[in-house]
Amino acid sequence: MADVENGDNLQQSLAVELIVLSVSKYERATALIKQGLPVLKKLYRSEDQNVRVRALVGLCKCAASAGDDCSRQPMDDESRTKLAMACRKYLVVENANKYSERVSLVDVRRFACEGLSYLSLDAEIKEQIVCDTELLKSLVELAKNAGALCVYTMAAIFMNCANAYEKPKIDEEMIKLAQFSKHHVPETHPKDADSFVEKRIRQMVKAGAVTACVLVSKTESKSALDNLARCICAFSAFEDLSGQIISEGGAKLLLQLYKECTADGKIKAAHAIARLGAHNDPNIVFAGQRMYEVVKPLVDLLHPDVEGRANYDSLLTLTNLASISDSVRKRILHERALPKIEEYWFDPAHEELRAAAAELLLNLLFCEDYYKEVIKPGTDRAKVWALYCDEGDTE
Repeated sequence: MADVENGDNLQQSLAVELIVLSVSKYERATALIKQGLPVLKKLYRSEDQNVRVRALVGLCKCAASAGDDCSRQPMDDESRTKLAMACRKYLVVENANKYSERVSLVDVRRFACEGLSYLSLDAEIKEQIVCDTELLKSLVELAKNAGALCVYTMAAIFMNCANAYEKPKIDEEMIKLAQFSKHHVPETHPKDADSFVEKRIRQMVKAGAVTACVLVSKTESKSALDNLARCICAFSAFEDLSGQIISEGGAKLLLQLYKECTADGKIKAAHAIARLGAHNDPNIVFAGQRMYEVVKPLVDLLHPDVEGRANYDSLLTLTNLASISDSVRKRILHERALPKIEEYWFDPAHEELRAAAAELLLNLLFCEDYYKEVIKPGTDRAKVWALYCDEGDTE
């Protein structure tokens, strides 16, 4: 309070920063709203724009402290909408004459982006963001001007709108037990249903979200890079969007993310690579040397701890790659993919994975080294192929 009453803009900015950092959990935010909300409101009325926008970030963080749990929001819908509109006022460029002024205020705009990233956990705000074409364009423009300065907040907005963040697995028995013992059970907003999420993803990609992700990717922050990987992975789930993702540099970005992300981020990046290559010409998706670079991420997806859908997409993409040239086939074998592929081929419990693995092995047979290994006397690989062909179509 002493810093706030001081009147010094620097001291006030520091006071707001401390308040924002202290809001980390719902319980803390609830206490802060009771005690610190008047302080933030007073600072929001400051004549200094830097103090005002920092106070806005604090208000947004308090409003979003319950995450995506719509049953216990600390502020009502109207208050959160007003905060989102305040963030929009700083972000959206109304006309070309003001744009040159906004470029010089990158710091102010990136703080507004941070405030919006907190609010984007709310499903109603997600819908407002993706339906506002001017706002989406302004986010892309901010990515061009600010670059890595806004990487985490920019990625958070796209990730939240696409519902690409990690969600805890729900155990129905635990929910019933929690309800019986009168513990709080988080509720999902109706606008976070799959149909709404798909619509939001399509609108973001159309507005240039992939371009924005590419522009802000020059960073050393592992968590920010992981969020970018989650975004592109969510975008690539829809086959008809793959063309735009590829044309805007998505495939190149995913290779970079695979090299620089944490273990979880690597899986997301590799899965996105597999999705892009599963139904598109590898010569277009992975042009030139990139065709050899994607082999390792795809082979790493062939692991029992990785979900089945990612395994399947990886097998399909490797099959497409193996049809290109002998050098690519040799690269697949060099990455020690053969034992992993055969493991899926020998597994009768998952017919689709087994069929995909068989098709990949068939393409690899065009590699002379592997062909000789299969027909070499003393091995049973040729017999296994004969038995597999004799099984026929179970359908």
